[in-house]
Amino acid sequence: MAELFGKLGELKDKNFIAGTDELRQMNVKFKTAVGALKAGTIVAKDTDGSYKAATDNTASAVLAVDIDATAADVVAPVYIKGAFIAEKCTGYDESTMLDPLRALNIYMVHEH
Repeated sequence: MAELFGKLGELKDKNFIAGTDELRQMNVKFKTAVGALKAGTIVAKDTDGSYKAATDNTASAVLAVDIDATAADVVAPVYIKGAFIAEKCTGYDESTMLDPLRALNIYMVHEH
């Protein structure tokens, strides 16, 4: 008997998301030089319109999936709005990124 439903992918635990009520995402481009990044990495828009790991107060989104842009450009979803657990996000420095992210409706909350 033929299989009716094939395996489309695996659901990965997104334990860095604090709530799903206001999540919004969009697809963006990561250039080859970016390399590998994990889901939950704080990313920023580069001067050419592509995205990269954030390094300062230019943070603008949260990477939704793991990517590997070591061999080619990658298009991947990022969260542009929502609440996220600060301790489970990578590349996040509260002293420089909290206010720029909050201005974009990206809220970093702490675990209790």
